[in-house]
Amino acid sequence: MQFYDRNQKLKYLYACETARRLVEKPSLIESGKRYLQSKIAPNPRMRRYYLLWNQLLERPPSEIAERLMADTPEGEQLRDSMPVFEPIEGDVRERIVRASKSAIG
Repeated sequence: MQFYDRNQKLKYLYACETARRLVEKPSLIESGKRYLQSKIAPNPRMRRYYLLWNQLLERPPSEIAERLMADTPEGEQLRDSMPVFEPIEGDVRERIVRASKSAIG
């Protein structure tokens, strides 16, 4: 995958960690659904993201992970609007931030 800036790379790395966690712990999908309902659904400007995620969260965790990490316009849209499934904190967060600072390319 080609990254054009650090923010794009950071979002991708967070998405990779989230995808890994969803496959490892499918119950996180329910957390994502709750976030979607409480934070995204009420905002009319987020309607298209709500519809995209609402449908996707009915799919198996492996498919959600695959589409979230895909090097496609949909994958980028998913990464830009990803609900919070579980906070990424501590050493894992620090590792991701450090990796995002490495050379873009």
